[in-house]
Amino acid sequence: MFISHKEEIIAKTGIIYWLIMIIAVLIFIRLLGIMFIEKNKWKEEVRKRAYVLKKDRASRGDIYDAKGKLLATSVHYYNLFMDMKAGGLSNKIFDNNVVDLADSLAIFFKNKSKKQWLTDLRDARKKGNRAFVIAHKVSNRELKIIKQFPILKLNRNVSGLVPQIEIKRERPFGNLLRRTIGYISENRYTELDIGMAGIEKKYDRELLGSPGEILYQKLANNVLMAVNKGTRLETDEGTDIVTAIDINMQDYADSVLREQLFISKASHGSVVVMEVKTGYIKAMVNLQYGTDSLYSERLNHAVGETLAPGSTFKLPVLIAALEDKYVKLTDTIDIGNGHKEYFGVPVDDDHEAKQQYTVREVFEKSSNVGMAEIVNINYVKTGKIDKFLQRLYDMGFGKKTGIDIAGEKKSEIKNRKHQKWSNSTPMMMSHGYELKISPLQILTFYNAIANNGMMMKPQVVTEFQKHGETIKVFEPEVLIDAVCSEPTIKKAHSVLRGVVERGTASGIKIKKFKVAGKTGTAKYYDVGQKKHIEEYRASFVGYFPAENPKYSCIVVINKPQGNYYGAQVAVPVFEKIANKIYSCDHELNPQKLKETGKFIFSEIPISKSGYKDDADAIFSVIKIPIGSKKKIESEWITTNKRKYSIEYIDRNMIRGTVPSVIDMGAKDAVFLLETLGIKVNIRGRGTVRRQSIPSGTRIKKNMKINIWLY
Repeated sequence: MFISHKEEIIAKTGIIYWLIMIIAVLIFIRLLGIMFIEKNKWKEEVRKRAYVLKKDRASRGDIYDAKGKLLATSVHYYNLFMDMKAGGLSNKIFDNNVVDLADSLAIFFKNKSKKQWLTDLRDARKKGNRAFVIAHKVSNRELKIIKQFPILKLNRNVSGLVPQIEIKRERPFGNLLRRTIGYISENRYTELDIGMAGIEKKYDRELLGSPGEILYQKLANNVLMAVNKGTRLETDEGTDIVTAIDINMQDYADSVLREQLFISKASHGSVVVMEVKTGYIKAMVNLQYGTDSLYSERLNHAVGETLAPGSTFKLPVLIAALEDKYVKLTDTIDIGNGHKEYFGVPVDDDHEAKQQYTVREVFEKSSNVGMAEIVNINYVKTGKIDKFLQRLYDMGFGKKTGIDIAGEKKSEIKNRKHQKWSNSTPMMMSHGYELKISPLQILTFYNAIANNGMMMKPQVVTEFQKHGETIKVFEPEVLIDAVCSEPTIKKAHSVLRGVVERGTASGIKIKKFKVAGKTGTAKYYDVGQKKHIEEYRASFVGYFPAENPKYSCIVVINKPQGNYYGAQVAVPVFEKIANKIYSCDHELNPQKLKETGKFIFSEIPISKSGYKDDADAIFSVIKIPIGSKKKIESEWITTNKRKYSIEYIDRNMIRGTVPSVIDMGAKDAVFLLETLGIKVNIRGRGTVRRQSIPSGTRIKKNMKINIWLY
């Protein structure tokens, strides 16, 4: 049958039509399946590709010194981008404001001209750049200013401004206390900052807080923009840590040690200052010479380096013999010509000596032979070596102190089963060899002697705080109630004073107060050569004021060139630090009175800020001149100590905002704050050093503030 050309075309068209219809129906059915049956599956797929759920790091807790000064804090920076395809950013808004925006950016950043900014902004808009770079590492204060610029001041959907947060850990005092505070390292797998040393490592869990989760939209160039209504788990900010450190004491100890290390051309050195009654660490310095030809905090030698201490260990040895009543301070010891051998091992004194020394002189003159004789006669020849060792263990040696920062090693006191024990070992121990003890562990023992026998655990951290509230206090902790009996303690005090008055530390010339302590000098042992070599460790450990000790301190200087005795190298450092601490401690160094009853001052005293009329009255009575010439408008003042006078400075206060009460006494601070309707919670005694609400904050109804006094 004949089919016309027209009918053929219609037939073919019909087939194509029905094929298209069938395909359309299949597509429609598939779309219905995606929309209703597989909806969740594909939404999740889109979510995976366009969005990402990331951990939202909590702000790591701050670390403070004893007076509230920041030692470590997390600073928030922002990398700023602009999404040129933001939904609300119309051409009209962009074109009408881009010139003013370029002008503002050029004035603020100064890295590009207005013309260059304008060109870059227009090019980015034309290309539809989703992540045009405005700036990197912008502070929060700077971000607030930038958000007032044309276009950028509009809401995010219109402005396209994308601030990408970056958190950096900073230490306001630079490398001071670097190894004690520690440092952090970002773990790229967990997106969390991990403590790597010191306090940052020991209390990493508390400082870290609990991270949250936040949904980000992926933009170009790996830029992420937080989704306003995205799935989010709130963060729990990290705990703040308050330490016993006095940063002023730390700073001075650092400078004095640094100076001596340069003079001595030493490899490294340490200083630790401890509060006698509490065991709180007030300063801890560790300086080491580096490839940059500078001394800096690299390792915490005071805590982690256990080596032979030398003659500072003679004190526990003498105490053991006194406790066992084997010797009296008046007994005489035959040291011959200052050289004796014990089982083939020589022991020598480093100075000329008479043949007969009393036990007191043996210690004060630091006779190695004399100490070896005490141990040899009373413990080795009588077969009571185990009794001698047990005495040392009972005094806390052979274990850790438990200090609350990472890195401490256990001190090593050999027993007779030790693979390197020899018949001569007890005599070598008698003057500080064949054992391993850290500077901190030696100081902890001497601190116990200063504390009338009670050994305190060395502690750096004193409390945890959260949002300005104390949540945990670390009270002083006793390790050993009494390292020896009271009569022996008194004898120990006596011989330690003798070291300074007549013995190896007689170079200390302090008139205002008395010092007690012991010098130490030890040779380094070369493991490869299996012998002691001509490299030395010089030290001095002691406490002050000797009559009623408040502070103990150890100075260790390693591998000095030239003079290497503790008396020549370590004692001068101790003397300077002790003098400075004493002069700055008003409890130890109170103002004196003339017979007339009027105050006299070796220097102008530190005064609290407060109410001007009260300050006028006090300074008038005690005859201290006011040095400020300019007119004071405010009723409240800040005081500054000058060389011969006190200077007043206006304490400017903005109406309706929280004032600063830093440096005020409790009475003035409470009066001022409560007058403004703020409820005050006081912690501590002395002068206000911290306040929980920053000055300048707008006062709100029923506002509460915590203030800390030190």
